[in-house]
Amino acid sequence: MDALLAQGLELMLYGMGFVLFFLVLLVLATSLMSVLTLRFFPGEPVQPPSGVSPAPDDAEQHDQVPPRVLAVIRAAIEQHRRRHR
Repeated sequence: MDALLAQGLELMLYGMGFVLFFLVLLVLATSLMSVLTLRFFPGEPVQPPSGVSPAPDDAEQHDQVPPRVLAVIRAAIEQHRRRHR
């Protein structure tokens, strides 16, 4: 029984070692491909079309929420809190 358990542990360690080796190799290969791609094909920054304005940041988007939508959200939150007390 001890020999069978030892063989099982040995097989488990070989399997886990192989998976770890493969994952490390995969990360290294992916990093190398990323470096080579950025070095030889740097690409140009993408410009939005001329008629499109850039998206506003989070602070500007918060100010653009209509008051009616805020009222609906507040009512939904209050209803949820009343039901789950």
